[in-house]
Amino acid sequence: ALPIYDPVPLIHLWGIALFNCLNCNTSFRTHGQMGEGTVCFNCRRIVLPTEILPPRRNEAEVRRPVHQVRAHRCYAEDCCNRREPYVAGMHCLHPSTRQARGLPLQLHFSLRHEPTGSTVNTCVSQGDLMENEDDIIRRDLERIEEEDRKS
Repeated sequence: ALPIYDPVPLIHLWGIALFNCLNCNTSFRTHGQMGEGTVCFNCRRIVLPTEILPPRRNEAEVRRPVHQVRAHRCYAEDCCNRREPYVAGMHCLHPSTRQARGLPLQLHFSLRHEPTGSTVNTCVSQGDLMENEDDIIRRDLERIEEEDRKS
């Protein structure tokens, strides 16, 4: 069976993020992670992301033509195409920088789900499938009542 993973916690979501700088009233999008600030390109203040945007359906169709693609640049200390003056302690989350630095592209991995036993696999066995549905329900209810009496 394939392993089951828990969802990434909201505080660790990452991807294309929407940032709204309250200092200069600028909105911009760049790679980010919830709770991790980036530098506003307009006023150079640290801004936290407002939300992580869902992936676009047809990413290939909405990309800019090759002659219009701009190389990523930011003020992060470890950006592979750093703007000056850089901001010490800021980390670039753009995939090109992470790849150049030998870091994984994923910022936060999902944890493997550890079942607690609170979920019921099924209340119908394979042999019961051919029987009358009312009989199956009646036997299940009797079994539950019997377990309740014992505990």
